[in-house]
Amino acid sequence: ASNFDCCLRYTEHILHPKYIVGFTQQLANEACDINAVIFYTKKKLAVCADPKRNWVKKAVQILSHRVKK
Repeated sequence: ASNFDCCLRYTEHILHPKYIVGFTQQLANEACDINAVIFYTKKKLAVCADPKRNWVKKAVQILSHRVKK
């Protein structure tokens, strides 16, 4: 067993990228049931989002560019 908490469901809220400081991706495997993008906010919250949603894809794209700069 791992110490990692899995996302069990997705948020219904859309997060603006300016409030997000980072993200990780969760893949459905033995440990976790669903694919998810986990956004980390400035308030130190972890928010589970559906990787198929357009706002999630855009936020990941923006954050990826931010990291490269």
